Amino acid sequence: DSAVEAGLAWRKTPTHERATRLRRAALGTVAARDRLFQVLAATTGRPASELDAEVNDAVDAARYLGQLADGLGAVRGAEFLPDTLALVVTSPEAPLGRAAEAVAAVLAAGSAVMLVAHPAVARVAAVLIEEWEATGLPAGLVRLAVAEATDEAHSQLAAEFAADERFDRALFFGTSAGARAL
Repeated sequence: DSAVEAGLAWRKTPTHERATRLRRAALGTVAARDRLFQVLAATTGRPASELDAEVNDAVDAARYLGQLADGLGAVRGAEFLPDTLALVVTSPEAPLGRAAEAVAAVLAAGSAVMLVAHPAVARVAAVLIEEWEATGLPAGLVRLAVAEATDEAHSQLAAEFAADERFDRALFFGTSAGARAL
């Protein structure tokens, strides 16, 4: 319910203000590069070049989607009506950049986000959300939900949220089998 309330307030925010806040989130991601890199290294064990690319993708996504958010108010005679609340579900294979892009896209469009992060990526997702809130994104606009450390528990939590009619849209990052199950 509090996520719906945050979404109702955010959708009333003018597009240029949403765009500015997303561009600030990109700057916050740059400022938090070392922290994000450290968490990614600790949780994934992947090579530094891959981790650097993931952080860069998160920065680029927030910056680009901030630019696109400005365009939502530029169509004469059109009124854009954002969703109130969107569900974003990640898998352990989904890189940080893809999850950040999905969340930033939903925010740019004017919706609040419930991010159901797989336990393998939950820690870095929490750091990213914290950094974005530190740059001016309203607290609670992006909610993080994490299940116990099993794939089955993660799938069950995602399914419970997906069945909730308060969600207007869902984005899933994972295998096609996982999407079918959801």
